[in-house]
Amino acid sequence: GLVSIEPQKGARVFTLSEAEVTQICDFRQAIETAAFELALARDPDGLAGEMTKVVDAMEDERAKGNEKAYLKLDTTFHQIIFEHAGNDYLTASYTRYVGKIAALRTHLAKLPQHTELSFQEHRKIAAAVRTGNMDVIRKLLAEHIDRTRQANKSATIVLEGHERVVVERSVGLPAGDDHIALVELHPHGPGHPVLAVGDPLQAIYEWR
Repeated sequence: GLVSIEPQKGARVFTLSEAEVTQICDFRQAIETAAFELALARDPDGLAGEMTKVVDAMEDERAKGNEKAYLKLDTTFHQIIFEHAGNDYLTASYTRYVGKIAALRTHLAKLPQHTELSFQEHRKIAAAVRTGNMDVIRKLLAEHIDRTRQANKSATIVLEGHERVVVERSVGLPAGDDHIALVELHPHGPGHPVLAVGDPLQAIYEWR
């Protein structure tokens, strides 16, 4: 589930409405397409090389059944586009919402066959990048993101249970995740901690 942390007010259940998910998908399609066009024009070999490495790593983690590592690589796959686009404004805009995008991705991964379909889509996108065919990339990206819209209709992304929890303390910041914090929550009272991970900039956390 998702929890929205409000400074000095504890936290409340955070939900994403269908309209909000639609807006996230619209945002992703527009900004990732723009970043792809720049990356292919400015550093096609670098983009293709890194994407191939990430897809290979995704396949390894998928074979191990390591969902958490796979989803982290999924996030990395999309961030690579911006790294090679060479535009700080596009990168900053995407980074602002990367935590919310990752949280949604984690929930949809619970759906049957979602991860398998996701992996095949990433593999096709990486192959299209190697050929430099922007028309194919644009089509594949649209299909990939549109499936998120459809999958969301089959998933409930509301944290059931207490509407308020208290953040007792920060317990770590995973290396390399500048905008992801690990916190200890006590929704069931003292002595019953639950770990949550999320984006402190947007105050969105997910149970672990």
